[in-house]
Amino acid sequence: MSKKNEPASVPAERPATRLERVLSGMVLSTIGLSILCFLLVIIGTPLWHINPTEGAWPIIIALPLIGLPVGFALIIVLIIVNMRARRSEAQDGSR
Repeated sequence: MSKKNEPASVPAERPATRLERVLSGMVLSTIGLSILCFLLVIIGTPLWHINPTEGAWPIIIALPLIGLPVGFALIIVLIIVNMRARRSEAQDGSR
């Protein structure tokens, strides 16, 4: 005699498109690598007394300067793609 207390309209979850999966992977890898390099510079400079002009250190130092803005732009693109997909889904559902 007990009924389940379910809402009348449960929104069905939309599977992520290939573009959304690729963009989210790009965001994760770009920002993750930039933060890793940032932490490596912060920890490595006093610990290992590095010379920032030799070896791979110039690339490690410059990567967050490029990677973080690119990652932010990719997040904006991902949000726009997601909003367009949800809008088209909502318009298809209302017909």
